[in-house]
Amino acid sequence: MKKRPDSYMCRVVCLSKTMFVSTICILPLCHRTYNDAWHHEINSSRIMKYRSIFIFCCLLFFSMPHAHAIEIDSLLLQVGSAKDDSSKVDLLNQLSWNYLVQNHPDKSQPYLEHALALAKRLNYVKGEAVAHNYLGVKHQIGSDYAEAFSEYLLSAKLNEKAGYKKGIAFSNQSIGAIYYIQGNYEEAINHYSKAGKIYAQLGDKEGIAYIHSNNAGCYLKLEKYDEALENYYHALNLFSEKNNQSAMSLQLNMIGESYALKGDYVAALECYDESLTLAQYENSPRLMASASIGMGQTFIANGAFDKARRYINRALSLSSTIRNLVNSREMYKALSTLDSASGNWAQAYQNHLLYIAYRDSVRNDEGSEETIKAQMEYAFDKKETIARAEQEKKDINARNLRNAIAGVLAGSLVFLVVVYRQRNKTEKERKRSEALLLNILPEEIAEELKANGRAEARDFEKVTVLFTDFKNFTQASAKLDASELVQEINAYYEAFDAICEQYDIEKIKTIGDSYMAAGGLPVPFEASVRNTVLAALEMQAFSKQRKAAMDKLGKPSFEMRVGLHTGPVVAGIVGIKKFQYDIWGDAVNMASRLETNGAVSKVNISHATHEHVKDDPDFAFVHRGNIEAKGKGRIEMWFVESKSNNGVSHFDAK
Repeated sequence: MKKRPDSYMCRVVCLSKTMFVSTICILPLCHRTYNDAWHHEINSSRIMKYRSIFIFCCLLFFSMPHAHAIEIDSLLLQVGSAKDDSSKVDLLNQLSWNYLVQNHPDKSQPYLEHALALAKRLNYVKGEAVAHNYLGVKHQIGSDYAEAFSEYLLSAKLNEKAGYKKGIAFSNQSIGAIYYIQGNYEEAINHYSKAGKIYAQLGDKEGIAYIHSNNAGCYLKLEKYDEALENYYHALNLFSEKNNQSAMSLQLNMIGESYALKGDYVAALECYDESLTLAQYENSPRLMASASIGMGQTFIANGAFDKARRYINRALSLSSTIRNLVNSREMYKALSTLDSASGNWAQAYQNHLLYIAYRDSVRNDEGSEETIKAQMEYAFDKKETIARAEQEKKDINARNLRNAIAGVLAGSLVFLVVVYRQRNKTEKERKRSEALLLNILPEEIAEELKANGRAEARDFEKVTVLFTDFKNFTQASAKLDASELVQEINAYYEAFDAICEQYDIEKIKTIGDSYMAAGGLPVPFEASVRNTVLAALEMQAFSKQRKAAMDKLGKPSFEMRVGLHTGPVVAGIVGIKKFQYDIWGDAVNMASRLETNGAVSKVNISHATHEHVKDDPDFAFVHRGNIEAKGKGRIEMWFVESKSNNGVSHFDAK
């Protein structure tokens, strides 16, 4: 991660150069908060107004209001004393743009009209094109998309006439944004790509970054998640080069949503966490709230309700200062889900009412707090009216009372059905996440982690560490393309995983072409040393058969060394993301040296391992004597062979 710029002014300059692209063309960048893929009942055309305003305000937050105010004052003085030439047109356009940046579109109007009139009188085509583009921005902020589109088309023609390449790119991006709002994503991609080609010619990396982000948003809408991720990552890398941390946070948010929509919740959580870290660094309540909502929704999908509640509550606290209807809607819906899953029906009902109130506010484009409060008061008043009606039923017409009660029961029944379905869904996701956890960690460690939130490191006195490595791997792999190489390595590692499971030994990790496992943990057992030796022999037998099969086909093949050593280790979980069960100790280093000083197609064991299995009738040994090992001095080593299977693997090596 690059360092933050040394001064706020540096950030202001950076943002002022990219604000046009950010405000008008980065609509797809903020899908996460508003994406109706999460909530199908919301009509996207109705909330587009809120989406564009949210993006505009979100980006404004990262600029420095006082610095802009000083710039506006300075521009006003310059405009007052400037001669009627092209420079004055540029000053008028810049002044109007600064008002747009500060979300004062009405104040920009007279300066844009002045700029247009003067540009036409001077036949200054470039200045006229910029003014029309800024008028499009003004109309788009006001949700008048038809007028915005007309202005962008006119600006594009004038930019072409003036030969102003960056202006042509701006216009195409702006037109693409309107197509995106209309739901015509293919046409949006077409215009974004035209702008991207121009940015590439100009060497404008930040412009290219926004194009990747725009296209990614379209692919996300088209449910082409792999294409979306590819573009988001391109944009993230370019924003990282420019140290545009606000844009990086938004990109990570979108990458997180893309993974979540694909069902890869582990990757989604990692991206949301990185987005939240950047948002905290930038001290942006909007970005922090958006990332927190993403974390909460993903934890709900995983069945981690306590963590989900923590992040949703945090987003709720942040959103109270930024007054965002759609954020509030999503948070209360999540809280209702969490309360229903935990059996807190009363609170679930209250949060459900709040969710409905915010949802209806978005649907009806009634964005004020007063409207939300009125709807909430109506919902609660209705509930209280029903309660009073039950107390005063002697004074109420029987027919009206029955209708009221029937309405309440029907509403409650619908709500309970929704809750029941949601609980079933969350239970399925919980089982899925548990299966994923067991695929990453040993069962005993996973249970300890779920019960206590952490797993303590433990000492083991007798663990047999196994290392494998392919001889001349680099030279052999050079003969294969990337997909063939991965496929070939995977053939070995799938077999090794099955062998480890057969002999009840624990796979620790893979490091490139090296495979590491250990017998005797996390639960020690008497036959662990013998089983690890048997597993090593089985792996070597598979390797020989695989090489023979590949040689017969005339394809590149690998030869393997295996080394084992028995001794004490410490085992536990490292890191807070992407949990990994790992082991440490001198026994690990010794096993690595045994592998390095072994021979292809052989299993090389230490004196300590030999002492545990030397009397086993199934093994034959070849004493190698004391051999010099790097960093360990002279080590007594033995080759071990199987007397029973004659080097034949039980696993298919074809």
